[in-house]
Amino acid sequence: MLRRAPVRYRRGMRRLIPIVLLVACGPSEPPHAPTPAVATPSVVGPNVSPPDSGLDAALETGLLEDPEQACNAGVASDCTRVGRALFKPRVPGRDPARAVVFFQRGCDGGDLAGCSDLGVALEWGDGIAIDVGRSRTLYEKACDGGYAHGCTNLATLYERGRGVSKDDRRAAALHERGCNGGDAAGCAGLAFVLQHARAPLRDRKRALVLFDKACNDGSARGCNGLGDMVEYGEETKRDLVRARSLYERACEGGHPRGCTNLGLMYEQAKGTPKDLPRALQYYRRACDAHDELACKHLSRAQKGTRHPRP
Repeated sequence: MLRRAPVRYRRGMRRLIPIVLLVACGPSEPPHAPTPAVATPSVVGPNVSPPDSGLDAALETGLLEDPEQACNAGVASDCTRVGRALFKPRVPGRDPARAVVFFQRGCDGGDLAGCSDLGVALEWGDGIAIDVGRSRTLYEKACDGGYAHGCTNLATLYERGRGVSKDDRRAAALHERGCNGGDAAGCAGLAFVLQHARAPLRDRKRALVLFDKACNDGSARGCNGLGDMVEYGEETKRDLVRARSLYERACEGGHPRGCTNLGLMYEQAKGTPKDLPRALQYYRRACDAHDELACKHLSRAQKGTRHPRP
């Protein structure tokens, strides 16, 4: 599953939240410009084969000398798995252009996960030229076919107004389909919309519940969103130590904004002793994963300019 997410300005741009997400063998919550987050697809819909732990393990450990062989065996979902192994971030031998070829073969063979993953590559121009219109079509195909993460990816386009008019209601409805289909990233996306939408759609109490569920189900975006609400005491008790722990889970789970938020906590001594070198490490990590806010904080902090407290 591949994905990346949206943004929000608040308290001095403290909470700009991009997402991404690639749920590959083995997270697009590449994560989406992505750096895919890595997790095993949890939803099996029509024409989507269940995970093959044997093939996934072989790809993960490099024991499969010729990945092309797995795809040539005639199982479309195996082509998608090979593509995901090549698309994963921060791994030796990453080859997004080659991954796109395998995603296309998986999609052409009827694997809806392959269609959704190809959509992510097209949306962000990772291994192929950007084509958000075609990306939307692929997400629609996956979603209509019963692949829950395809609904989540489509929802994020409407959530962010990327290639379509921004539409919180449409985004919420599609995220709900993803969430109800078992996609933790869909639950996290729905929570984000409910947290930030205008009334009457806004429902922060439900957002808190959904972020908690998504985080517990493995969504890095869910952990980041929950950390955000806990840090500022939105519909829950403010707890900086817990917020830092949640940001750590988000960061380690592949969500760049979690790393950015963690950097801010170390820089501002929130829930932890001040540690500027460590803050810079987290800013750099998130910046390398295409989080523009992290890049701004990295540049500012390196110049010795203090970040205004929210």
